[in-house]
Order: sequence, then C-alpha cells, then structure tokens
Amino acid sequence: MRLLFTSNDPGSAQQNNAVANLLNLHNAYDTACITSKVSSKFYSSLFKEKLYLDHDKRHHKNKIKDYINYFKPDFVFLGISPSKKSLDYIASEIAIDLNIRTASIQDYYGWTGSFNEEVKPDYFFVFDEYAKKLTVDSSICSSQKVIVTGSPKHY
Repeated sequence: MRLLFTSNDPGSAQQNNAVANLLNLHNAYDTACITSKVSSKFYSSLFKEKLYLDHDKRHHKNKIKDYINYFKPDFVFLGISPSKKSLDYIASEIAIDLNIRTASIQDYYGWTGSFNEEVKPDYFFVFDEYAKKLTVDSSICSSQKVIVTGSPKHY
C-alpha cells in the first residue's frame, strides 16, 4: 500500500511521522511526504520520496498534483492547517478529485483548520472522546468519520 503524508506545519509533521514509524514496523507500506521545508526536519529517513515546499510561499496546485500523480498513493494522511492556500488543503482538494481516501490526525482538541463541508478529509483521528465531541460540533463531518486513536506522537 502506498501512503502519502502532507504537513504544512511541525505539529502535523510530528503526528504523521509517528504514524509512519508505527506502520513501517509491518514493512507493507511505501511512504512519501509533501511537506514545508520548516516541517521537513520532523520526518525520519524512512520516507524514500519527499517533496519540500516553501512554508511561506503560495503553493502551486500543479506541483502538488503532479507529485500525487507520480507517487499514486492509495491513502493520504493530511496535515491540518489554518489556510486554504496551505499544501494540506490543496492536497485534500486534489485527493477528492482523484477519489483517494484521506484522514487527518488532530494535534489540538477539536481543531479542523481550514477544512470545511466541501473540502475535508474522509476521517479525523482524534485524542479522545472530548476531542471527538468538539470535532463533531464543528459540523463538517458526522461522528462516524471521527475516530478516537489517541496521539500517535505520544506512543
């Protein structure tokens, strides 16, 4: 299975890297990441494929789309960012267009960033039941799409 991880900010990078490290124990996954240069230091060497983008510059949708088409992920772990111009939001739009399933791992209770009813991951992975309630209360997804997993970077 091919897994792509995106992160515009360090919090998402830490969560994504923790999940990738856990999944790497099974040797059944090819992993790649699209990340800001600021967040790149939080990704381990297990990512054989990486695309680095400037954190403070507008990301070109075509560059991200070309990378996704090149890597051909089966699933995308999206970071959560406050801007619709972030690489996470853009990657989510592209994944929706390409019918690729997605999830985001929350780093803060109830935080859904710039995601909305139209552009959002298929699933949110959250710390606990309180985080689930806050996320469901944001009204962008149903409770079935919010899964309590704990915090991977704290395992």
